[in-house]
Amino acid sequence: MKQHKNALLGLLAGITLAAPGANAADQAPTLRAALEGGRANLDLRLRHESVDTDNPAKKDAEANTVRTRLGYTTGAWNGFDAGIEFEGVSHIGSANYSPTPAGSYAVVADPDSNELNQAYIRYTGIAGTTLKYGRQRIVLDNARFVGNVGWRQNEQTYDALSVTGATWLPKTTVRYAFLTDANTIIATDRPLHGHLLNVSYALAPELNLVAYGYLLDWATGGVPTPPADSRTLGLRATGAVALGAGKFGYALEYAQQSDYADASFDSHGYSLAELGYGVPAVGVKLGYELLGGDGASAFQTPLATLHAFNGWADLFLSTPATGLRDVYLQAGGTAFQKLGWMVRSHRFDADTGSADYGKELDAQLTWAFLDTLSVGAKYANYDAKDFSFDTTKTWAWVEYRF
Repeated sequence: MKQHKNALLGLLAGITLAAPGANAADQAPTLRAALEGGRANLDLRLRHESVDTDNPAKKDAEANTVRTRLGYTTGAWNGFDAGIEFEGVSHIGSANYSPTPAGSYAVVADPDSNELNQAYIRYTGIAGTTLKYGRQRIVLDNARFVGNVGWRQNEQTYDALSVTGATWLPKTTVRYAFLTDANTIIATDRPLHGHLLNVSYALAPELNLVAYGYLLDWATGGVPTPPADSRTLGLRATGAVALGAGKFGYALEYAQQSDYADASFDSHGYSLAELGYGVPAVGVKLGYELLGGDGASAFQTPLATLHAFNGWADLFLSTPATGLRDVYLQAGGTAFQKLGWMVRSHRFDADTGSADYGKELDAQLTWAFLDTLSVGAKYANYDAKDFSFDTTKTWAWVEYRF
């Protein structure tokens, strides 16, 4: 990591010195103005979460937590800017929950923590290109493979060097990141050597194509133990077509995951098919997702925003060894302009064998009654069959941000 840091600092210094009029005497006032003329951000979220489980080894959980996120991004100077953001999570009252599976209570993955959430330097002085170095938020596509897990109080960020090229090729955006650390939602670091390449081609509103390759080589001795090293290669197609008063949308995706670096396992496939139709106030979606498994290992997505997929009860954060088939139906929309609602049902089955894992019903209401203030409530009920235990989760929160 030190070699990459020194090389990048040398590059940045060279670019700065080569910029027109970039000597200290000429640029000092402009640099000061950039430092003083940035923008601050503040995010406060107070949340109650309860977990009712039939697992005899766990007690039901209640968690009241508050998340404070405070940051500052400078103005631009010779194509450079920088950002820093701190994040703190604290419980209020009794801590009747376990932040990790090791405790006696059911898991609420919001441990008390204080950390540097983001700290980066960015360069945009080359047309259509963004270079970013440091601790940063990375979200690719729908966050199924790489995300920030924004639902949890402690956000997931990455120590990385990232490059985005938006104009290198017509209608094409190229994203690459080299990762050295995943800073997880439970306030631990997972060292790795990770290469993320994501190339999207916006042919038309009816068709956007994405090709990607994600290589993850986890360091040994990480806490908690990282998943196996893996190579994931895939293709994704999305689009929307005007139809009547609304739009018909779709998403199709296929990926193959194989062993990489120190790992050894048989390869597994991933498939997604979604069809939906929406008018301005309401929309429906039918989807099918497959994460392959052979009974010994399964397709895993350790950097994903996992809460957004396979049910909000979070019973499938790690894919079972026999794989997972998820058939889901979703309806949602807005009422009174700022009141959002969503209902989603899931049916879960094994990929290998005939196990019927269970089913789940999820529901959510959100109300953004001010530009800076919102409230929400959420419900998840997992009805177990051949996997895990009946679980009900509820949430209520209020969030202020600017």
